[in-house]
Amino acid sequence: MKKFAKLTALLLAAVLLLLCAGCRGGDSEIDDDLGEGLVVYYRAAGGNTLTAKRAQVPSAGPESTAREILTLMETPPDTSLRRARPEQAELRDLHLDGEFLTLVYGLGYTEADPVDEILYRAAVVRALCRIDGVSGVQFYVGDVPLADSRGAIVGILNAESFVETDGSVVTRVQVADLVLYFADAAGTALYPLQQRVRYSGSYSLERAVVIQLLRGPSGSGYSQTIPAGTTLLGITVKDGVCYVDLDEHFVEDLAAPPQLPLYSLVNSLTELPSVSKVQISVNGSTDVVFGGLYPLSTLFERDPSLIGTQVQQTQPETQP
Repeated sequence: MKKFAKLTALLLAAVLLLLCAGCRGGDSEIDDDLGEGLVVYYRAAGGNTLTAKRAQVPSAGPESTAREILTLMETPPDTSLRRARPEQAELRDLHLDGEFLTLVYGLGYTEADPVDEILYRAAVVRALCRIDGVSGVQFYVGDVPLADSRGAIVGILNAESFVETDGSVVTRVQVADLVLYFADAAGTALYPLQQRVRYSGSYSLERAVVIQLLRGPSGSGYSQTIPAGTTLLGITVKDGVCYVDLDEHFVEDLAAPPQLPLYSLVNSLTELPSVSKVQISVNGSTDVVFGGLYPLSTLFERDPSLIGTQVQQTQPETQP
């Protein structure tokens, strides 16, 4: 089963060619030929491109202007465009520190599709860095700075943060075949479901696995294992151990037998060559006995005894 989880690492040609705001000419998937002044970015209704539209915003200081720009980004001017912001990226606060804008999002930000998230981040940074008095933007999730898949702080970004020096691809969109374990309709065992996903190279494959489990299955005969509303707070891998931090919904909204959500995570993650064991925490704490049976201080290994014998189905490819 583990062989199904081979990362194909395909670079999708001509996707996410984000050129710096000052560049002109060449082939780009951003329509940004608007010269100086304020712009608002929207996403093409049917793809992964960003389009800039002129913004008419009264001059009332950088912070006020930034709020107006972000408000305009919520309402595309026509049906050929859609907002770039993923549903999970809820802005909670915005403030100016010197020449740097800090945007604070709710914890659900980490659940956004990786490709959607980086497109949104590019749209926000490129738009806000056009404001006089703003030279950079930093993102927070809750009270901590946004981190990448390796746990490194993303830090302050500007328009050039999304550019290769030769004007090439800003980020790789990769393709992987995952094997995810969901419960059967009766909730008695786990069954494999093969899922092809596309995800940003700036995110880890382990994160992609958990995001798909949180979304649940679309194949017939399968049912959700992770409690609805559960949020992924963080995920890292070290020495073959995958550390997964979830919020309180994982334990408080438990409906299935506890072994099913627990080993839905463990068996799915250990399909990856990088993971041999999994430790789960809740709001950063492992001092929890999940379902009254499983201490989360344990390093959990794969349990094949919970896997049924149903023929594996293939789920349609997840689109960014």
